[in-house]
Amino acid sequence: MYTLDTNAIIYYLDDDPTVVPLLDPIFGQESALFVSIVTELELLSHPGLTEEDIAEIQQLLTSVVIFPLESRLAQLAGALRGRCGDCSLYFGHKMVYYRPQ
Repeated sequence: MYTLDTNAIIYYLDDDPTVVPLLDPIFGQESALFVSIVTELELLSHPGLTEEDIAEIQQLLTSVVIFPLESRLAQLAGALRGRCGDCSLYFGHKMVYYRPQ
């Protein structure tokens, strides 16, 4: 089971050479992938998205479980993010640090 952050998905969709090899095996598993409803909002809110971009995002979103964000979950996520600093990719219980140049 994995929970993906918005940045991880953006880098994946942009074919980032550091992120694609990390996420391809995860997307290929039959294990559940989760994103928050905030990630869905962030992915679809960029003003420069083309119809093709939107279709690609929506296709990816059909392969994940989108969970609602409740106040308690937001508080826990905020606390974890505060401890983590600028790390951007979370994979299950493992954290993979990726700092874009």
